[in-house]
Amino acid sequence: MTLGFMLVPFPVVLANRHDEDWRDEDHQFKDGFTKPPTWDDDDPVYNYVLHPLAGSEYYLAARNRGWTFWGSLAYSAALSTFYEYIPENMIQRPSATDLLTTPLAGCLLGEARYRLKEWIRRDPSAVPAARFWITLLDPLDLSIGGYPDGRARLYFNWKHAF
Repeated sequence: MTLGFMLVPFPVVLANRHDEDWRDEDHQFKDGFTKPPTWDDDDPVYNYVLHPLAGSEYYLAARNRGWTFWGSLAYSAALSTFYEYIPENMIQRPSATDLLTTPLAGCLLGEARYRLKEWIRRDPSAVPAARFWITLLDPLDLSIGGYPDGRARLYFNWKHAF
């Protein structure tokens, strides 16, 4: 699962390698390790909506497998750091904004999603269209077999969605 999370951003990074708005022409890969992260001026939708959503997915991947809050936060931070320092570092210096908002806001959003999903799973008959809400709250976990028994089966599992 971790390998999958690490591979997902590569096509996006490679497709945007030559996007002038995103690429720092003077940047070299080693700069990401020899200079401090920068405070980026990316669109707020990226920094404060999409990055926390990605962080919440990283967080949920661990939390759904029985990890604690703190362990899931550490997992999210590790994946976020990997992404900033390896694929994204190919085209620009790591972003302090992304290193902070992705795991921190992501764990808050992820924990809220996790608790709401678990509340629905405890008594699905109390919530109309319970499977729909679980699917909406955690589609990635569902796609790898997370409903209804929580076991990962590594195939697209829409037969359990509705």
